[in-house]
Amino acid sequence: MKSKMIFVLFLFLLMPLLDAEIKNSDKPSRGEWDFAPVKVWEISRVGDDVFGEPDRIRISDEGMVYISDPEYGANYVFDNTGIFIKAFGRRGQGPGEVRQQRDLFAVHCQIFIVDTGMIHIFSKRGEYIESKRNQSYRFRPIVFLNHVEFIASPFGIFEAPGGLGKVSIVNLENRTERVIAEFRIFEGGTARSGDLVGSFIMIGLTPLMTVGYGNHRIYYGKSDSYVIHIADMDGRVLDSFSLKRKKQRISDDVKRKSFEEFGRISRHTREQFIKTTPNDCTFFCRIEVHDGLIHVFVPEIPRHNKQKIDIFSPEGKYLYSGLIELEQGLTLMHSQLDNPVIKDGYLYAALRDDSHKIKIAKYRIRLPVPEESIK
Repeated sequence: MKSKMIFVLFLFLLMPLLDAEIKNSDKPSRGEWDFAPVKVWEISRVGDDVFGEPDRIRISDEGMVYISDPEYGANYVFDNTGIFIKAFGRRGQGPGEVRQQRDLFAVHCQIFIVDTGMIHIFSKRGEYIESKRNQSYRFRPIVFLNHVEFIASPFGIFEAPGGLGKVSIVNLENRTERVIAEFRIFEGGTARSGDLVGSFIMIGLTPLMTVGYGNHRIYYGKSDSYVIHIADMDGRVLDSFSLKRKKQRISDDVKRKSFEEFGRISRHTREQFIKTTPNDCTFFCRIEVHDGLIHVFVPEIPRHNKQKIDIFSPEGKYLYSGLIELEQGLTLMHSQLDNPVIKDGYLYAALRDDSHKIKIAKYRIRLPVPEESIK
């Protein structure tokens, strides 16, 4: 199975349920927001080669672009104009090589690759620096706060012994942990073969604990309920907000079409996944903060050339229903979590055109202005 196929269980909060302090109707106070993307550049090659199956896109503070490609077992770095610099972090077991890549992060002027038992650190141009031990099955990084601290949260059973998961802040140097929230994990999206049990993450269909960071606050919530909690860096829950929205029903035929991309799964296994996957679309798949405003990404099933984003004030008031719409004939590629990516007024997307050619594109976009939004 491809790297995007990872073990997963449904997540439910273990803590007592909290009523949302700010309860929003599904009508934004300031209407619709058009991000108005304008293409800056696009790339379809890595040196003399084409992309295999780009999985993660990360952007540095300087605008350098980092892309992981599990199909070819490598990571790539491009400058801010889209010019290819080098491949790094290739699959392997030597210094600077990666056994089983689980994620990729741009942390200030360095790049962190999360491996099964290590975190490998590279310079901004892809030169190997060092590796640090981290059991990612116990502490899966979701967001890096700085070079030594990250927010961790599990996706599946192997990362949550006994079915109990935690959202926590982990210090990579002294291995301390500060727990923000706890939740219980239940099985879902499973397939069985004898004594083997596999589970599958399908963004938009699999309920997940979703975590974001910004404004010196941590935002988290289980994606099958539109309630998002706000905690400070000491783990104190400060507030919460909700959006009253009807669930979107997904038919088995639509689910079956969504699973067609994963051609390496047998038909029998695919049908098991379909039967044990919810028939409701989740409410969100990412929580990010841009220019002080909370951006909640809404999953699209099936994916096309659009991305909906609900935009909230820092305290959780529903301000805008946002829409990113790219050119016709392009489809946003499936990714575990991160496609498209917003950074400093630009949008980066992994796209597939009608001829199945893969490209990475950069767009200038229009972000809401915080001063106007919170008056």
